[in-house]
Amino acid sequence: MRAHLWSRRRFLSNSLALTGCSLLAGCGALPPQLRPATKVPRIGYLARRDWPPPRIQGFKQGLLDRGYLEGENIAIEWRWAERSEQLPELAAELVGLRVDVIVAASTVAIQAAKQATTTVPIVMSASGDPVGTGLVTNLARPEGNVTGLSTLAVGLSAKRMQLFKETVPAMAHVGIFWDPSSLDKEKDLRETQVAAQALGVQVRPLEIRGPESFDSVSEIVARDRIDALITLMDGYQTEIMSITQPHRLPSMCEARGFTLGGGLMSYGANPFIWYGRAVEYVDKILKGAKPGDLPVEQPVDIELVVNLKTAQAIGLSIPPSILTQAAELLQ
Repeated sequence: MRAHLWSRRRFLSNSLALTGCSLLAGCGALPPQLRPATKVPRIGYLARRDWPPPRIQGFKQGLLDRGYLEGENIAIEWRWAERSEQLPELAAELVGLRVDVIVAASTVAIQAAKQATTTVPIVMSASGDPVGTGLVTNLARPEGNVTGLSTLAVGLSAKRMQLFKETVPAMAHVGIFWDPSSLDKEKDLRETQVAAQALGVQVRPLEIRGPESFDSVSEIVARDRIDALITLMDGYQTEIMSITQPHRLPSMCEARGFTLGGGLMSYGANPFIWYGRAVEYVDKILKGAKPGDLPVEQPVDIELVVNLKTAQAIGLSIPPSILTQAAELLQ
């Protein structure tokens, strides 16, 4: 009988000790298998397959800068679309996985994510005109479940055209690559057309709906004697270079990565830095902030980048006025 009572008391004593330990934060006495598991936040990343590397690199660096290590204290569901039309399906897939936040890497991707959910927070890593396209109510207080970064791409179109004409004074007929599936690019196109008309330059809009579009575009460039190209879209860098290089055409884009890949020049926010800043929004949301309360950020530093090697290859001399304005000259 005594042995039975002693065993019962010992069992109760051990049970109380374990219970007390579990109630104490940071108690190190519990073995790992008995400690509660810590939830690892899950991010959904939505973009097209042809998304330029500097953007992805910038995003990953932003994670590292804030102490996030993929596979350790954060999980990332990467979803890549071969075509813009696939983005809605991939966005719905991310919502079904119950990710904590979706990072959408372009206006068309943001549109797809917003159509897929009104509750999962969405961080725009780039949008040319988020208010004009209806992605947010206003920049200071976006409301809803969308916030993030605006590249001011639309507002910079006139300046971009001016710099291009100053660099290539002889150009008279400019082709404009653009993606009609992205709402902000239509306004960007109109602004570029107005700026070109004021400078006495004719423009030829060239719709790009997928990689197959470049076969017909190449024929148009040759047939219509287009002497310069502006791209209002991200991605398809290899296809764009396959047109500009054989025809020795000067080219202008908003993204620095395009110039690094052989384009003549670019004017816009540095994508490596800009896409890294998207992680700040992710971090705040994971810590409890509501996306509708986080103001949309706009770039302060807009940089002009010129590829001197490309200029030499197409026989173009860069004016001193452009050289002095350039933030970076690629040799």
